[in-house]
Amino acid sequence: MWLLREDPYLIHLNAGLHDLKTIAYGDTAGANLIPINQYKENLKRIFDFIHTRTKEKCIWATTTPVINERARQDHSKYLDFERYNVDVIRYNEAAVTIANDMQIPINDLYSFVMKNNPDTIICNDGVHYTDAGYQMLAQVVATEIKKYI
Repeated sequence: MWLLREDPYLIHLNAGLHDLKTIAYGDTAGANLIPINQYKENLKRIFDFIHTRTKEKCIWATTTPVINERARQDHSKYLDFERYNVDVIRYNEAAVTIANDMQIPINDLYSFVMKNNPDTIICNDGVHYTDAGYQMLAQVVATEIKKYI
């Protein structure tokens, strides 16, 4: 509904880092918070909504890498969930396939980070970025957006 109300010119979109969390407790321990088939359906619905109900342009951004050991250590004290880079890859592959099928441009932030020494630009929690890392990502996003405005 926000899209309909605010009417942005362009949407640079990502979803996935929270979806792919692996639950660490209860009956569903070991399962992704949002199973990949549901994730795919959710993306299709989001993309379809943008395409059919708005006039906005959309760019899909891939989910950035997870450094497994750092993410695990950060959440070991809570025993709430874990994230694995293998899931990032799997969810990104699914999202890219859907975006390509729907002719939505892709900003491959995952590959960008992997080519720019992720160990030095990702913080100790394994998912967030240093100031320098955020500046690098901001530049990549701005460069991509400029292609469409």
